[in-house]
Amino acid sequence: MILASCGSNNTNQNTQAQMDSISKANAALQDEINKKKNDSTINAIATAKADSIEKAAKHEGGEHKGTGHKTGGKEPAPVATQTVAPQPTAQDNKFNNRQPGSQQSGTKLTPEQQQAQDDKFNRRGK
Repeated sequence: MILASCGSNNTNQNTQAQMDSISKANAALQDEINKKKNDSTINAIATAKADSIEKAAKHEGGEHKGTGHKTGGKEPAPVATQTVAPQPTAQDNKFNNRQPGSQQSGTKLTPEQQQAQDDKFNRRGK
């Protein structure tokens, strides 16, 4: 028994040309959407840059808003800064005050330290 399929019997079947046309239209639509998104992003970046340039120009010209003073275009004297060492955290203290243990190479534990570690290990297992 031989079955034959004819395109004329199936009216829902698209031809290759129709499928290509639909695909090209979808690609063109997607390209247009992406172009608009890119243009919008470029415009937003350009606006932000222009605003920052304008703000910098006003700052250099002595036109601060809300500061109540004008520098007259002169640079203010540099402010001396001191470097302050950060305060040690609890984790730093824990690390700096650690007791020698079996994890450090070349150190031996006293029998009391070994017993304390063994007891700690045994408690964890329960």
